[in-house]
Amino acid sequence: MRYLGIDLGGCAGNNTALVLLEDEKVVKSMRVAKQPYSKCNQTLSYLIESMRPDIIAIDAPLSIPRKLYDPTFKSFLENLNEGEITNPYLFRETDYFICKTFGLRPMPPVGDRIGRITARAIDLQRRLGCKLFEVYPKQIKQKYGINFSEDPHINDAYAAAFGAKKISQHKTIYPAKGCFVEGWIFPIL
Repeated sequence: MRYLGIDLGGCAGNNTALVLLEDEKVVKSMRVAKQPYSKCNQTLSYLIESMRPDIIAIDAPLSIPRKLYDPTFKSFLENLNEGEITNPYLFRETDYFICKTFGLRPMPPVGDRIGRITARAIDLQRRLGCKLFEVYPKQIKQKYGINFSEDPHINDAYAAAFGAKKISQHKTIYPAKGCFVEGWIFPIL
């Protein structure tokens, strides 16, 4: 099996990193050069397809809070009074789950620092026409003590590839049926 981990960065920087694992061995580890926005995901899609991964895990939100596009959506976050993490316009229920379960606070998918990356990740998923699994490398590194590289982006991509392998082995928490319709960060067990 081939597992690809992606630490997705912006188009204008060279912060996107890819790590391809084949079973336990790193086959490829690379940073993607900055690109003009018009070619950014096209180039990345080509690189990903050329690696022929079986499973892809990405460190980037693959959805936005449903409350933003469906005002009738009744998020359980609306009934909580635990600070900004319960704002259903900024955070998804899966973000709250990661915060409460692991003590880690993901960045809001539509916030200033990550909104463009969320849009890029959603576009990339559509271009690839495949299922990407959203993971949170910080949770994976916290649980497994992963420190593969001095480069933080390569390290996060490695953690994502490791997460893809664990997902293939069903060593993750899956959402309850019918819950978390906004998307899901797959925490690794």
